[in-house]
Amino acid sequence: MAHPDLTHALPAAQALAETAVGVTLADVRDPELPLVYVNEAFTRLTGYTSDEVLGRNCRFLQGAGTEPAAVQRIRDALAGMRETRVTLLNYRRDGTPFHNELLIAPVHDDEGVVTHVVGMQLDVTHTVTEAMRLRDERDLLQAEVAELKALRDVLTPREIPAVPGWEISARYLAASALAGDFHLVAPDGDGTTVVAIGDAIGHGANAAQQASFVRASLATFAAYTSEPDRLLRLANASLIERVGMSGRFSTCACLAVGADGRMDVALAGHPAPLRLDTGQPTEVVRRGPPLGVALDIQPSRTTLTLAPGDGLLLYTDGITEARVAAGPQERLGEEGLRDALVACAGRDTNATLDALLQVTPDLAAGTPSDDVCLLALRRR
Repeated sequence: MAHPDLTHALPAAQALAETAVGVTLADVRDPELPLVYVNEAFTRLTGYTSDEVLGRNCRFLQGAGTEPAAVQRIRDALAGMRETRVTLLNYRRDGTPFHNELLIAPVHDDEGVVTHVVGMQLDVTHTVTEAMRLRDERDLLQAEVAELKALRDVLTPREIPAVPGWEISARYLAASALAGDFHLVAPDGDGTTVVAIGDAIGHGANAAQQASFVRASLATFAAYTSEPDRLLRLANASLIERVGMSGRFSTCACLAVGADGRMDVALAGHPAPLRLDTGQPTEVVRRGPPLGVALDIQPSRTTLTLAPGDGLLLYTDGITEARVAAGPQERLGEEGLRDALVACAGRDTNATLDALLQVTPDLAAGTPSDDVCLLALRRR
């Protein structure tokens, strides 16, 4: 059910209206920020009907156990009309608690004026529960589960966290409104950073939902362990528990990067990173199966050390499948990608990624046949 004045805001909400992600719109022109749109997934998630929530502020989902710090972060973001993401405890209509991964972002009209705030809610209760179990086992929890690192704007953040000793950049080019590629850069505060890139096989809402879940799992578990092979096993178990042996799977490359240039690499069905400047693949021991293929996967871990100035490119297959000519069989391929990296030798990571997105006509036009996700890191 929609408010009559949603010309600019409604398309942003309807883009995900058929997914399992709850979507809401709140009118910022009213100081109470009343809801003027909710999708069916939101009503299924919360147990409220649209008639019960339209016209109300979304704080009705809060309760006795809702974390005050998380609520304050939401208030601060709304006061500044900026995007934010937070995990907090919410309550369904029947009083059942659930852990809500909430993304809020402003929606602008044609003149750039903020008219609405879009909210996206994802139930991450299973992930949080497993994280709490792992916390009890290892006694590593330093903060409440609601303060764990969360998804960004669902899959690919525009801003990369600063990592001491490293220059890191990322680019994302989607083939459709809903895409299944993702990347993650998650510093743990102790000198190790988990870096991941992945691709949920397929397109559309199912691929986007699966990629979002895998990324959320990796981000959550990264608060407890930086071992890339263990992270992939945990994400795999969570994915299979969520979707079963359904044939829906995701590839992923996961790295634990240290400030001293040492890094551990594990692959789940994903191409090995390529070295910047030379285009050569890294010496990864073995590429394990994709996430979701089998319950017991055992990805191998390879340790590398990068000298100052050395770097790696992590990528999804959308770039190697990019067309270099009009014919459907003319693809860039891994060899073409390697040549492009050689041509970019010595450039910083931002310049390198910008150049890679110009190597074929469809990439330069922003019309790839498959989603493209790139992440480059170079040791300073």
